[in-house]
Amino acid sequence: MRDANLLLGLWLATLIPSAPVMAASLKAGVSKVDITPPAGVALWGYSSRKTPAQGTLDPLYARVLALEADSTRLALVALDLGRTFGPASIRRIREMAKNSSRVDYVLLVASHMHSGPAIQDEYASGTPAWESTALEKIGRAIDEACQRAVPARLGTGYGVTYIAHTRLRLNTDGGRLG
Repeated sequence: MRDANLLLGLWLATLIPSAPVMAASLKAGVSKVDITPPAGVALWGYSSRKTPAQGTLDPLYARVLALEADSTRLALVALDLGRTFGPASIRRIREMAKNSSRVDYVLLVASHMHSGPAIQDEYASGTPAWESTALEKIGRAIDEACQRAVPARLGTGYGVTYIAHTRLRLNTDGGRLG
């Protein structure tokens, strides 16, 4: 019996390399949208700061990578924010993506930068206008990335990553603009 199992195992092992390999075709698309809030918004990561943002040094973006394999779509959204949006806002983005672009999965990641707007899981007086506007823009950017999808291949490589720091300017009055 042991020899029969061994022979069966060897025979099955010879079939594996000869089996046709089926791979899903991959498509990828990208987009980028400015999500910079207006002046007057409280900044995240500035516990000692007593005033809201007074201007903008650099714009904040949401960058979208849409991937499609067979009929499954995924959108990866990289945010220039201190943290991702709260659960209700994330649900809103996912619903927009599902309804407009048939996106199955939406992943959001934030760069953890300290010169972006303060974000909360819930707001006592409702979602701030700048966040609602940003969510709408992100929804459209996901749709745009899906529309731009072209055949793509995955690969590996190596290189150098240059990591920068968030710019912060001290004003002559001791306040910060960032």
